[in-house]
Amino acid sequence: MADYILPVDASEPAYTVDVDLGDTLYRLGITWNTRGEFWTLDLMEADDTPIVMGVRIVPDWDLLGRFTDARLPAGRIYCVDQSGAGLPPTYTDLGERVVLAYVDGN
Repeated sequence: MADYILPVDASEPAYTVDVDLGDTLYRLGITWNTRGEFWTLDLMEADDTPIVMGVRIVPDWDLLGRFTDARLPAGRIYCVDQSGAGLPPTYTDLGERVVLAYVDGN
């Protein structure tokens, strides 16, 4: 399904990672929301300029599909539960049971 599995893991409650999506370098912010008990995704330009912030990471959904910013990557980012249960990531299994996948739009 995925052209690229994004490098994320649950070892830290908040972190950033630089990824090349298509031909553009982006910075992803991954943050655990302690109160709501869910992960969120921030998409930024490589210089930390925000594009989309605070998107809840839920399975089987185009996480950026509802946004129309011209700076968005051409592809789609999905949360995939590799167990097949369709459950969202917990605090400890993002990057293992549940991964973020980039599907190229070109």
